[in-house]
Amino acid sequence: MRRLSLAMLFPFAILALSLFDHPGRSEPPKQKYVFVENTDRWVAVDHCEWHLVGKLDNNGDFVADFMWKKGQGKSLTPTITLNSAVFTLNPQKVYEFRSGMLIPGKIERDGRFVPEAGGTIVPFKDYEYSPTATPIWNLPGVFLTAEQAAELKKRKPDEKK
Repeated sequence: MRRLSLAMLFPFAILALSLFDHPGRSEPPKQKYVFVENTDRWVAVDHCEWHLVGKLDNNGDFVADFMWKKGQGKSLTPTITLNSAVFTLNPQKVYEFRSGMLIPGKIERDGRFVPEAGGTIVPFKDYEYSPTATPIWNLPGVFLTAEQAAELKKRKPDEKK
């Protein structure tokens, strides 16, 4: 029977140690995200038996322009359903955007947002977006990487107010 020497085990020991997280190990730099407001996009909201299509204003309020019973109409504009089955089939914590504040809660199966009892309201300016952060279901815009936001700004001419 052949015996393993310490020299033979050394490469495996190094590999095993590299798989563990070390306190001195530096994390890769976090991606920087920028909020870009967009109140011109068409969105949909399901509420009980109704499917509504409209837009969000800059306070996060949904303004419906069209509505029909679920399953009886077709949207003529490409939309995303803000309170989609992603939230209702697998309820998870979400924030609701209200005039610059984030209210914690969840989306019920019928599409209603229900605030979390005793939940901490967070100023939007303190929210740090990441792909794994608690989503904001009615955000009047999108988060883009800093590079994507800069590219969008180059393509979109400044609007006169």
